Amino acid sequence: MRLQLSSFGLLWTVLNGWITEVTRQHVNSQQPPEAAQARAPASAAAPWNRAADVQAAMMQSITRALPGVMSALQISVAESEVSKQLSAMVRTFRFRGPTPGLQVAQWQAVVGLMLAAAARWRLQALRPLFSQRQPEPLLDAFLVQLGMERVQFGVLLELFNENEQQ
Repeated sequence: MRLQLSSFGLLWTVLNGWITEVTRQHVNSQQPPEAAQARAPASAAAPWNRAADVQAAMMQSITRALPGVMSALQISVAESEVSKQLSAMVRTFRFRGPTPGLQVAQWQAVVGLMLAAAARWRLQALRPLFSQRQPEPLLDAFLVQLGMERVQFGVLLELFNENEQQ
């Protein structure tokens, strides 16, 4: 018998494993990622011996998902700038195993969540899109396309909050 996680459960598990205190510091400040790395305890960034391979595979998956996400959300920021910010965020993640075999919609959800986290300080032009004060039709349509509810998106986004503890 094989246990099957829901898409939400899988995304929560994956993101909870990747996101570190360094990630939280990075998305919640304007400092370069190296500054967050320097302030972090050594255990927070302890590398797995194949982390660089996983990081490269993850960036390939993000790069494939990014154009569809940018189109669906009608993001006008240059794709190169968005990609640069996502790459910096990925460098703060901790990898404990190979990149999971996520479906296209799940990778798009990961990218959407990373963009929402980056909107706090890194990609401020995206703040209105991810505002929690009022519904944003483009975000709502994107979430419907992914089969995700706004509440689920919000719960996953909280993993990036600096007050969240692993």
